[in-house]
Parts: sequence; structure tokens; C-alpha cells
Amino acid sequence: MNNYYPKGDDNYYPLKALYCWISKDLETVWLDAPKNGSTSVRQFLWKTSQYSLGKWCDNNTKPRVYENKTGIDAYKKNISDDITNIQPSYQVPANQFNNLQKKYYTFMVSRDPYARAVSSWKMMGASPGYFGWSTFAQEQYYLITGKRQKNDISFLEYCKNLEIYMTFEKHIQKQTDFMFYRPDNIYKLENLSTQQQALINRIKIPKNTTELHMIQHKHQRSNKSNSYAEYYTPESRKIIENIYGDDIEQFGYKYNEH
Repeated sequence: MNNYYPKGDDNYYPLKALYCWISKDLETVWLDAPKNGSTSVRQFLWKTSQYSLGKWCDNNTKPRVYENKTGIDAYKKNISDDITNIQPSYQVPANQFNNLQKKYYTFMVSRDPYARAVSSWKMMGASPGYFGWSTFAQEQYYLITGKRQKNDISFLEYCKNLEIYMTFEKHIQKQTDFMFYRPDNIYKLENLSTQQQALINRIKIPKNTTELHMIQHKHQRSNKSNSYAEYYTPESRKIIENIYGDDIEQFGYKYNEH
């Protein structure tokens, strides 16, 4: 995918623009790899930074300031726990971001690639249709293969088609594709409940923050971090290790048989 996500025709969003969040209040940059507890971390940063999060944009884009009233009003009415589509409040041009990243604290959350692959497969059927992520993904699969993707494919079938899915679906790219530079810290999703205090100690909490919102994994599909083993065969394991080998090595994961 070369760090770009298609938005139609020959136009592309850089992944950095979609998955690099900036908080001026917290003096923090978060390199967001999808399917790694993203909704939970985004809500934590959004609430703790008083409903203000920025996004990277290139120097050719005129920076925008957004009105995020809907999300703020929903939060104040105590109905924001399920808000997943938190929008940026502002944009930071690349030349400004390059200066910010030198003085801001940067972190990333990694996830066991074996468990992440199973979670992604399960997400395929999370909404109506033969490919659960989006209508765009459904149509792209049809254009590439000439086939309609059914909803109940096995995990092995998913693994065999994974490289096709990766040509158009941003959620299943390698985690290392979202690591545009080396962050100060990489926290493992599996240990985030115990590591979040270390994260809190590193970010700059605004002095007028009256409530610190802890990170809770909103869309967790299993309480067992090693429950993925039941889905794997030697063939599917080999496919995942070939595709996500960089993630396995970079973030220090090993296959868990139990």
C-alpha cells in the first residue's frame, strides 16, 4: 500500500493524515495503528485533552479548524461512551509537525499480530453485507476478483485472500506501516491496563483537568489474549507470519500455542 489509502480514482490519502493524532494540550503525538485499541485510546486522548485533537496534513493543504460540537455535546450528556468517530479539531501542516515531533512525546500501541489477524477476520462480519468493513471494500474486492465476498469465510480462507484485502483496506495493514518515525514508547495492547499509568505520567495533563479518563478497550472481542490459537492451522500461521513478519519481529511477539 506504500503508506497511502485510496479515496477514489487516482487520489490518495497518506496514512499519516488518517492515523497520526496530535494533542497540543497534552504535547503528545499518537501514531495510531488500526485494530490496536484505537477507539479506546482516541477517546482517552480526546477527553483528557478537553475535546481537542489534531491531525497531520501536507504543506499543500490549507489547514482547517473543525467544529466538534456534536461530540462535545454528546459527552456532556453522558452518552459518549460509544462515540467511535471522533473527528479532528484542527490540522497541523507537515512543516509545523516536523518541529512539534521534536519536542512532543510520541507513543504507539502495538498488538499481537496473530490475535490482530483473528480480530480482523471476525470484524469482516461485524455489519451487514459480505464484507463488513465498508461498501468501498466490498466493491474493491469485486473489482479485483470478480467475485462477491461471502460473510462466513473461514479464517484460513481469509488468510489466503489477505494480500488482496490489503490492497484496499487500511485496517489490516502492517502495524509498522503506521510507525512513520520511532516513537518514544511503544505500549502493548495486551498490557495496556497496567501500562497506562506510565503513559499518563509521560503526557502533559492540563492543569484545569478535573477528571482523568482511563483507557478501556471498547471493542475487545475476547477476554483471552491467547485465545487465537484455536483458529490457526500450520498453513494459516505460515501465511500470517509471512505477511506480518515485520510486526512480529519489531514488537517482539511469539506465537502462543495455548
